[in-house]
Amino acid sequence: MQGLRVVDLSDDVAGAYATRWLAALGADVVKVEPPEGDQTRRLGPRRVDSGETSALFAYLNTGKRSVVLDPSDDDDRARLISLLERADVVVETGAPGAWAERGIDLDGIREAHPTQVVCSITPFGQTGP
Repeated sequence: MQGLRVVDLSDDVAGAYATRWLAALGADVVKVEPPEGDQTRRLGPRRVDSGETSALFAYLNTGKRSVVLDPSDDDDRARLISLLERADVVVETGAPGAWAERGIDLDGIREAHPTQVVCSITPFGQTGP
């Protein structure tokens, strides 16, 4: 998987675990986090009241590079779109349409880059409840 560029937009265990394996197999994985941090940073186990990142977050994100980008900020949104346009694989776990609501057109980016793979992991598919 050397040379494979992956953007991890996930904010849960399923997406982070999938991209963890891609990183372990040699892909260049970039984890994109919001300013408040990925929600798995706050899940246990960790020392109580330590403020430390959880062991789960550390395990799921081993071998990845990380960047903090806020899609509501114009400059950050432009950086994120640039990152996505250069990716071979994008993994996201948002609800259907969630990225479009933030000004990120994953379908449009994929259409402009037909070899790009976008993996959307949701509990109920793209049309469920």
